[in-house]
Amino acid sequence: MTLTGGMVLLSVVLGFLVLVLTFIVFKVKRQKDEDDKAMDDEAFNRQIGLVNEKVLELDDYHNFVKDEIEKKHKELLFLYQMISDKEKVIRQIQLDIEILKSESTVNENDTIKEMPKSVTGSSATPISKKIIDLKRQGYGAREIAKILGVGVGEVNLILNLYD
Repeated sequence: MTLTGGMVLLSVVLGFLVLVLTFIVFKVKRQKDEDDKAMDDEAFNRQIGLVNEKVLELDDYHNFVKDEIEKKHKELLFLYQMISDKEKVIRQIQLDIEILKSESTVNENDTIKEMPKSVTGSSATPISKKIIDLKRQGYGAREIAKILGVGVGEVNLILNLYD
């Protein structure tokens, strides 16, 4: 083999080695890029998982708050209905007392008016009649409330309206 033949062979071998090394470097770089991408995808998927968990938690909280609001709304409607019913009762009691006042006679020593016999069957509510009767018998507001099973405030209201 001659010197030039040896140089050519050496050049070919060196070229082949450079080619193989370049191939290996590109392969390693491509593998590293794929690993980085896989890690990025994994991190992204973890983030997506966390976001999904938070969305589910928010949905649960939303349902809880919505249920609580609906519960409070129903309670409020119930209370408004109770107030409306009590207002009707109070207006009826006021009307009954006005009727009683217009038809009753006043005793100079008494602060409570006598309930005339003609009103007994009128529109006066039974509870207001009983309250006024018990007051005439000398019972106090608390005793009347206890006997009839009504509130002291309701008894006082009827007695004050009757006066």
